[in-house]
Amino acid sequence: LKKQFSEIAQQCEITINQVEKIANFITENLNPYPARSNWGDVRNPQENEMLQLGAPDIILSFFENNPQKPIMIEVFQPANSNLILNASYHAALKTVDKETKMKMREDLEKASLFIKCLQQRTNTILRMAQVLVEIQEKYIREGDRYLKPITRAEIAKKLSVHESTISRAVSSKTIQLPNRKVYPLSVFFDRSLQIRTEIKEIVEKEKEPLNDQEIVTKLEKKGMHIARRTVAKYRDMEGILPAYQRKEKVKTK
Repeated sequence: LKKQFSEIAQQCEITINQVEKIANFITENLNPYPARSNWGDVRNPQENEMLQLGAPDIILSFFENNPQKPIMIEVFQPANSNLILNASYHAALKTVDKETKMKMREDLEKASLFIKCLQQRTNTILRMAQVLVEIQEKYIREGDRYLKPITRAEIAKKLSVHESTISRAVSSKTIQLPNRKVYPLSVFFDRSLQIRTEIKEIVEKEKEPLNDQEIVTKLEKKGMHIARRTVAKYRDMEGILPAYQRKEKVKTK
């Protein structure tokens, strides 16, 4: 972390170049906090309880695996979520007394309403995915820098539903993009992603390490106006070292 590559190389009896390669591998591939994907970090705590990116709820793919063709949407549900009313319960209605029959009919109505709500929920997720693909098609095809800022409220308005309906539909859901990477569905509403991508590109192209204020200036030229402390926050989220530490890294080379 302190970039003491010479001391590390001497103690481990390897070259400085080897130490740098190891440091780069650790930075790019490893995480000192394995559970961070679940509980977030100090700056960005995870709002959802124990979100784990397993099998996606929605899969996006290109028709015939051709990136030039339309994007297909598949919404998946667990096999046990396909509920139906038990036929024997219907049959039992014919054999019970009037009072019991009324109670059983009430239960049937509640069960029918519950199943209908589940079906509407699936339909809402599909309609929402269709709108998101329409709005964020360039992001899906070409990458993070093309993500358009959008809110749950805007999607709710397009679908003529309440904002809370969209919030529930997004919560704890995951989506697989055509590149086969799985993300939380909330990534489509991440207003910082485009700016974070720009910061990464600015740092990658810098000839001399730029401080946060200099990065602010470059972002402003691209029409992105954010505070210096916000740049520091986004830089930290992307694992980019402060300018003075990047400068030390350049010196060791």
